[in-house]
Amino acid sequence: MTLPAGEAGRTATMEHREVLDPQHYRWMQDAVGCEPKDIAGLLPYHPGTALVYILRAGRKEYSGKDSEEAAIIEFGKAIRHLQFEIERLRQRVSRKHAAERTGAADICD
Repeated sequence: MTLPAGEAGRTATMEHREVLDPQHYRWMQDAVGCEPKDIAGLLPYHPGTALVYILRAGRKEYSGKDSEEAAIIEFGKAIRHLQFEIERLRQRVSRKHAAERTGAADICD
């Protein structure tokens, strides 16, 4: 299918804007002057990613899903990243305790 003259450019521009400035993040820019990534960048990776999912919950559109169904998906993603962080911290604590017991330095920190 060939798009009418000018339509292809307009579609590409709209897609480009959604990559650079997605609708599901604009509300925060309007409300507080920053985007979720600005705050998430101050945190470790997994908690920061979880925060981004929480902040966009119910705002990101999923085909065939209403805002509540979409929020469930986003909250599930957030929980998963928090679980990753909890596991990372548990492993770190475990290694630290093992090193204390043996007197070895923790080179995996």
